[in-house]
Amino acid sequence: MSTPKNDGRTARRARTAERVLTTCRDLMKGGALRPSVEDIAHAAGCSKRNIFDIFQSKEALHLEALRDEQTQAVVLAMILRDSLPPQTEGDRTRLLHAIVLGKA
Repeated sequence: MSTPKNDGRTARRARTAERVLTTCRDLMKGGALRPSVEDIAHAAGCSKRNIFDIFQSKEALHLEALRDEQTQAVVLAMILRDSLPPQTEGDRTRLLHAIVLGKA
C-alpha cells in the first residue's frame, strides 16, 4: 500500500483558513460586525476565491468566527454596551446569530 503524496496543499489550506478566521474575528472585534469578504481578503493577504474555497459563504465564515468565545464577548459588549442581563447569557449564540446575520 502506498502512502499519499503530501504536497503541502492541505497544510497551506489550513493556514489560510486560520488566517482568514483570525482576520474576520479581528475585524468584528474592531467594530465591523459583518466584515465584507473583500475587506477580510485584503487584510488576510489572500483572494476572495481562497475564502470561498474554504468557506461556502460569507455567512458561514461569520458563523465560524463567532464560535470563538472572546469574539462573542467583544461583539456583544459592543452591541449591547454591557447591558445584557445575566439571565440571557444562555441565549448568547442565538442572539449573536440574529444580530450578525440579521435573522434568528
